[in-house]
Amino acid sequence: MAGAKRMVTEIHNWVDIADEFQDTLVLGNGASIAIDSGFNYSSLLDKARKQSLITSTLDGLFDNMKSDDFELVLHHVSIAESINRVLGIKDGKTHDAYENIRTALIQTVQEIHPEHGTVKHDLKPAYEFMQRFRTVVSLNYDLLVYWAMMLGNEETTGQGPDKFKDCFVNGHFSTDCLRNEIEKKQSTLVFYPHGNLALAADHESGEFKIASGNDASLLDAIVNAWEGKACTPLFVAEGDSEQKLKAIRRSTYLSTVYRNVLPSLEGTIAIYGWSLDDNDKHLLEKICKGKGKSKIAVSVHGNNETNGGSESWCGSVSRKIHNINSDAEIQFYSAESPDCWIHPSQEPVLSASR
Repeated sequence: MAGAKRMVTEIHNWVDIADEFQDTLVLGNGASIAIDSGFNYSSLLDKARKQSLITSTLDGLFDNMKSDDFELVLHHVSIAESINRVLGIKDGKTHDAYENIRTALIQTVQEIHPEHGTVKHDLKPAYEFMQRFRTVVSLNYDLLVYWAMMLGNEETTGQGPDKFKDCFVNGHFSTDCLRNEIEKKQSTLVFYPHGNLALAADHESGEFKIASGNDASLLDAIVNAWEGKACTPLFVAEGDSEQKLKAIRRSTYLSTVYRNVLPSLEGTIAIYGWSLDDNDKHLLEKICKGKGKSKIAVSVHGNNETNGGSESWCGSVSRKIHNINSDAEIQFYSAESPDCWIHPSQEPVLSASR
């Protein structure tokens, strides 16, 4: 209709809505990119290809399984190697393929992932932001949230229970903290629905968390574990929603988080740095479905030019969420606004005397 005014989505500053959102924080890849731009890539496999770490033979395995996910391919090749061993079939090619794929993954992660010292200055504001919430759900496989969590616990030692808990006890996942209401109130619980570099699995110990003497050496400890043990990394970084869901179902930890933790999230939800693409719709459905009139705040990065501008992107996100939960109350806030994630509080402007 001529003269009709177009509705404009309001983009809040985080500080203006922060008090309304203190229950669940969901962190997407944008949270990692805000700390280190090296995480701004489309695919680990593409990165490995560009570094010529993937031969045509190895590439054929990814194509045959119709997946870009290292974890999936390593899992299947490992099973094939075990079957050959049990049947007494001498097959060096399967073993070599496993080793070469694992080496490609290790070298690609080493190329992409920053050292602890280069990001240390951002870990304190990150943990200070995370500690405002009862639960943190990190969709990222990198170590940034883990490092921030460890720093928070270190700096608050002696002030009661650990500030953050990921429910791993002596290296193994325990569901006790999911049932302990006191623990839930005293600590921020952290979960990784798509796994993490610090998590691994092998045929003997099952799933476990890799430990090191200090945070600075954790990345080296992870690489050493991958190289020295017959273990596979427990993280899902690639694939469409259905492929990721299949990977989740293969893991006890990931399945527990997916089936038990995400549906039970209560109260408000703040989403930071998550593009909410269709390849993560399985997570969005679990997080939002059946939550009634829940409040959901979604961060907006810049003007989202790659998605047709902020207005178009916000409209798309609103439709996706309302298709799952029509009663959800959605707000948007600037990812770069003061006191949001690692961004500093706005300093007061001092007027100069004349």
